[in-house]
Amino acid sequence: MSLIENLQWRHAVKAFDPNQSVSQENIDKIIEAARLAPTSSGLQPFKVIVVKNQAIKAQLVAGALNPDCMKECSHVLVFAG
Repeated sequence: MSLIENLQWRHAVKAFDPNQSVSQENIDKIIEAARLAPTSSGLQPFKVIVVKNQAIKAQLVAGALNPDCMKECSHVLVFAG
């Protein structure tokens, strides 16, 4: 698959099974991909915060663009700059 085909395949997940969780191995891969992603300064001027705690996720809902799916996902990744 070419890069363009890979980018065209991606999709946003709008619903989650609350009985399933993303593995720590996959979370680690996502964090590593963000760390390696190019930025204009080359310094990755952000921190990635992984939130698994349901009470904290509930507090984040007020600022979310799609709060319904955020309530049921296993993890929320917050990119803080």
